[in-house]
Amino acid sequence: ASQTVELPPLNSIVRQQPIALPPGQEPSTQATSAAPYSALELTDVPTDAAALRANNGTFTVGVRIEPRLQNGHRLRLVLDGNAYGQLSNVPRLQLVNIDRGEHSLSVQVLDGERVVQQSPTVTFTVQRVHKP
Repeated sequence: ASQTVELPPLNSIVRQQPIALPPGQEPSTQATSAAPYSALELTDVPTDAAALRANNGTFTVGVRIEPRLQNGHRLRLVLDGNAYGQLSNVPRLQLVNIDRGEHSLSVQVLDGERVVQQSPTVTFTVQRVHKP
């Protein structure tokens, strides 16, 4: 005849797993491993119809990032879909000798070569004055 044997509970360690949100549900403002920054966006870029007037095509943009950039993370601009400039830990980035016309710009946070997070892309127009 079979007999039921009562075993004591096993010792176990529960690992914290990221919570998967149902499709269409917005993530909370709480930072997660997928997006460590609650805010990441470019500032000081003209996003309306007004064109940016930069006679030599050189200008500076700001980065609003919250919380502060973590140690080991760096910022990199993405101009027209391509990495632009040097990696930086300063939230002011300069673009130099940008051609006239319409451009797209975003900023990435990198951990080594891995992109941790990327800002929304903004579109702007550069007008350059050419002196005769």
